[in-house]
Amino acid sequence: MTPIPSFDPLGLPAPVIVNLALKVFGFWVHWFFMGMWFSGLLVALLLIRIKNTYLSNAGMRILKTMPIFIAFGINAGIVPLLFIQVLFPNFFYTSTILQAWFWFFIVALVLIAYYGIYYFIFNYEKPERKIFAYGAGWLSSIILLFVGLIFSSEMKLMVSPDSWSTYSSFGPGGTLKGTALALSIQAILRYFMVFGLSTVSLSSYLLFDNYFLKKENQIRDEIKKLFLFLLIAGIVIFGFAGHKYLGYINPYLKDFVLWKYLPAIAPLLTLLLGFLYYKKPSRILALLTFFGALLSLLVNSISRQIVQIEELEPFLKLKDLPLRVQFSPILLFLITLIVGLFVLGYLLKVYFVETRRRDGLQNS
Repeated sequence: MTPIPSFDPLGLPAPVIVNLALKVFGFWVHWFFMGMWFSGLLVALLLIRIKNTYLSNAGMRILKTMPIFIAFGINAGIVPLLFIQVLFPNFFYTSTILQAWFWFFIVALVLIAYYGIYYFIFNYEKPERKIFAYGAGWLSSIILLFVGLIFSSEMKLMVSPDSWSTYSSFGPGGTLKGTALALSIQAILRYFMVFGLSTVSLSSYLLFDNYFLKKENQIRDEIKKLFLFLLIAGIVIFGFAGHKYLGYINPYLKDFVLWKYLPAIAPLLTLLLGFLYYKKPSRILALLTFFGALLSLLVNSISRQIVQIEELEPFLKLKDLPLRVQFSPILLFLITLIVGLFVLGYLLKVYFVETRRRDGLQNS
């Protein structure tokens, strides 16, 4: 059996359930914003090449929101990473060392992608720079899709201590090369599940954006078709990958039968609401569909956490982890989180109000 480093002797700063709840909540918020660039950037780059004016404008609109969603997504992503390090430090640090070079370059890759988006936004409408801007957009999309693979590899490697020796390659003096990338079938399937649900959240955002910002009816009709197409495509991708993935995780869910089905039921409910909206658009159905997508992300975030705990069960008993409650850092974190969420909500409000004002001027 692979030797596993011992847990931090200082213990957990808060009960396990508190750490797990904050980890899942953080990942849920991160997933929504991350989905906007994970699948949204790729979709937008395809849309702007379509000759349909309304769809190409929708693609450009998505692209212009990318800096906001990337910034929010990266900041929200800090929360689940923080609590992974609190709950599973001996597993997380070891697995990141095994793929150290890929992990190390994530920051550099995301920065390149981030500035690539800005280059696209400021140069795409300039004829002499259009081709370079389009290339920068595609480079950013490819980079962010690759970063997703690195994370999928890490999450699989972290819960597979028995495979650590397989992915260990040594250099001179016995040093680890850190070039492992654990792209197993499970990691790839989970990657496409995330991509599928990210497309579902993208479709719900388009619906929310175009209905609640009171677009012209003709624009709304075009976006309605795009919304339904993306919703169906996302659920098909998620469903196919999830069906295959379920065969691997079935043993871990034997005591959590409900969570075998809830991750599929929530997206199907969203699809039903989406169909109802498509047939008879209304404000309440638009809102329900949007919240259905958020519910799908939340349910799957919880399910992923259950599977992660069960995969680590042979190596780690969470109930046996030492606990040394430290109220001051937990209180500081919660205050910071609440303030951050209020700031996030305010910034989104400013964005939507300004967008509505600008659209009103353009349509007048």
